[in-house]
Amino acid sequence: MKTLIVLGGSSDIIKHTLPLILDQFDKIILQHSGSNPNFEGLIIKEIKEIKEIEKKKEFIEDKIQTIKADFSSKQGIDQWIDLVKLQCDVPTAIIHACAPKLKLLRLKEISYDTLLEEFNVQYYSFSATVSSFGPKMQKAKNGKIVIVGSSSTIGVPPAFLSHYVSMKYALLGLCKSLAAEMSTYGIQVNTVSPSLMETKFLTNIPEKFSELAAEKNPTKKNLDCKSVANLISFLLSEKCSGITGANFPITNGETF
Repeated sequence: MKTLIVLGGSSDIIKHTLPLILDQFDKIILQHSGSNPNFEGLIIKEIKEIKEIEKKKEFIEDKIQTIKADFSSKQGIDQWIDLVKLQCDVPTAIIHACAPKLKLLRLKEISYDTLLEEFNVQYYSFSATVSSFGPKMQKAKNGKIVIVGSSSTIGVPPAFLSHYVSMKYALLGLCKSLAAEMSTYGIQVNTVSPSLMETKFLTNIPEKFSELAAEKNPTKKNLDCKSVANLISFLLSEKCSGITGANFPITNGETF
């Protein structure tokens, strides 16, 4: 059984990615931290609307399973792993798309709790998941792992986001280290690094920040989630081979 594990299942990137990869997997396990008790139903509804397929034809409800997990603490991450183990033995692929909502902070305003949240949500949740399931993927000598990074790791990063950017650099380092460890087992590990996108991830950011980012981009607009979803879909597909340890900027030419 081909199983995909997704950390950050409620992100807008994942919502655009799922319809593209639905046919590649028998089971998709989505992590979310939202309070909506009908999260799974909403995701299924959105996929049907985008893909325009009938329930009886694709059995979407049988493919998608959601797990509510709070990644801001080690306890929540440990519980997530235990719950996933009940649903999956050996995953075929893993997508990591988790990060706390963006907030602008000067260095002196960044507390220990803020850094700990960034570390747990962005880095440790993914590291612990791969640590738990990676050995079995290696034994199976098959698998693909995709990390959603940020173009802030390319060129000059934006100001007032050191707490966020630091963890993206850490993830990029982990991507390359995992690629070095897992390449002999046929497992591909890659990062996609988009520039700013218009998503709910920006709800805590002043609108002016988004406007300035768009003005800076050569296209005079912020990135569309679909561009990122298309690349993730390719990296998870059978057409993708021989690519590992790479960091793919998706920026409309802003950075490369």
